[in-house]
Amino acid sequence: ERPPPIKVSDSAAARIKELIHNKETDGVEPVGIRLGVRTRGCNGKSYVMNYVEEPDKFDEVVKDKGVQVFIDPRAL
Repeated sequence: ERPPPIKVSDSAAARIKELIHNKETDGVEPVGIRLGVRTRGCNGKSYVMNYVEEPDKFDEVVKDKGVQVFIDPRAL
């Protein structure tokens, strides 16, 4: 088994939990965050973060310290 593509630090996990809790809308709390890339400007790509209510079947999933981070395959 290969190692996860990212490591979630204690402070990152705490911040993700805070963000998810504060994002709850209409009684629906996101299940995690998604890291991805977006084409920007002339120098290529930039990383983006979004809330995840329903995971994409192609996402890489990192479950660590009580949070889930979904990674768009294009970001790997």
